[in-house]
Amino acid sequence: MKQGGHGRRGTKAFDDAMMKARAQADGYARAVSREDGWPPFLIIVDVGHVMELYADFSRFPAAKQVGSTRENK
Repeated sequence: MKQGGHGRRGTKAFDDAMMKARAQADGYARAVSREDGWPPFLIIVDVGHVMELYADFSRFPAAKQVGSTRENK
């Protein structure tokens, strides 16, 4: 049986999955930043479809979304 992934693109389920992916990346960055400092970028990718780039050069965990192919939430 083929697995359907995390939601059909363009649906609320897909948007929710991308938001969960961003939260996961943010949590990882916060854990790593204790030793190495806050990263200037968080990149969330659905390969072949969308790349969301969050940037913050203040070195504090408050990344802002730079651009997206879907509505910002």
